[in-house]
Amino acid sequence: MNCLETINHELILRNVLFNESRYSSQVIPRRNVTENVEIVMKWNFIRLEGLFEKEARLSQSIGMDLKWKDDYLVWDPSLYGGKSYLTASGKEVWTPDFTIFNRLESSFLSDGLQAEKVLVKYDGTINAQPYGELSTICNADTASFPADCTKCNIIIGASVVSQQHIFVWDENESLTGFEDNKDSHAFWEIWRLEKLPIVASFAEIHIYLLRLPAHYINNIVIPASALSILAVLAFFIPIEEGERLGFGMTIFLSFMVLMLQMTVFIKRPSHDFNDQQEVTGDTKQEPLEQHDNTTNYWKIIAYQRLMKYFRPLQIFDLVTLLSCFITTVCAHVELFNVMNIITYSNVE
Repeated sequence: MNCLETINHELILRNVLFNESRYSSQVIPRRNVTENVEIVMKWNFIRLEGLFEKEARLSQSIGMDLKWKDDYLVWDPSLYGGKSYLTASGKEVWTPDFTIFNRLESSFLSDGLQAEKVLVKYDGTINAQPYGELSTICNADTASFPADCTKCNIIIGASVVSQQHIFVWDENESLTGFEDNKDSHAFWEIWRLEKLPIVASFAEIHIYLLRLPAHYINNIVIPASALSILAVLAFFIPIEEGERLGFGMTIFLSFMVLMLQMTVFIKRPSHDFNDQQEVTGDTKQEPLEQHDNTTNYWKIIAYQRLMKYFRPLQIFDLVTLLSCFITTVCAHVELFNVMNIITYSNVE
C-alpha cells in the first residue's frame, strides 16, 4: 500500500505521452494526417504603452490565449491517480507556427511558442497563454495634428510553409481588456477596434487611436501662436530705444527651442504596407467588441466636427502667415521712413 502511494503518476504519464516512439513535436497532432489543426485565438489587451510617431512604432502590453487539440496527448485520468492535466514546455509538444508579421523587436513571442509553457488536458486540449510587450509597425498620419486619428494594424497568422493551420476567433469572447483600458493612456484613447475575416490563416486587427489634443494645444500650438504675435509687436518698439534687436533675437531663439521640441514627436506622414490592404473575396470589417452604440455615435459625430472645423495646425499656419505679412509691411514702411529721413537730412 505504501509503495502504491509513493508512485508518481505524473512521471509515469509523461513517460507514456512523450515517449519518442509514439510522439514527436514535429509531427502534426492528427491521427488523420489530412485533417487541419484549428487554433482558437483570444486577444487580451493589458495596457497601451504608447504610439511613437518618429519610430513608427505602436507599443502595448498584451496576452494571448491559444487553444488546439492534440490527438496523441489523450489519457484516462482514472488510470493515473486522477491526474487530469499537466504542464509542458513548448518544445515538448507540437505548437502552431504562430507569427506576428509586422512585429518589431519586442519581448512578446521573441522566441516563438516553443519558449512558452503550455497546459495539457486529458482530452488533448492544449492551452498556451503567451504575454509580454508587443511592438508593431504603425505609421501615424499627423496631417491633422494634434486632433488626429491613427489606424494601426496587427497582422497575425502562420508562415507559408505551414499549410495545415486554421486560425479562428473565440466564439464567446475574441478580445478582452480594450474596453476597460481604452482611456488609460495620457495622450491616446483607443477609439475603435475592427477585425478582418481570417483568410488563408491570416488575421488582421485594426486599432484606431484618437489623440488627446489638450496637452499639445497647451504646450505647442498656443506658445507658437503667442510667439508669432510677439514677433509682430517687436516692430512697435522704437528704434532709438535699442531693445528691438535683443527682443527679436529672443523671439527667434524661442522659436528654435519650440521647433526642436516639436521634432521630438512629430514626423512626416508616411505610408507602408499597413495602408496596402490585401484584396480578398471578403473585405467586410467586423467589430471585435460591441460598444455602446449611442456613445460611439455621438463620439464619432463630435470627432468629425472637430476635424472639420478645428484644425490647430492650420490655424497656427494662418496666424504665422498673417504675422509674417504684418511684419513685412511694418519693416518696409519703417525702411521707407528711415530712407526719407536720411534723404531729407542730406538735402538740408
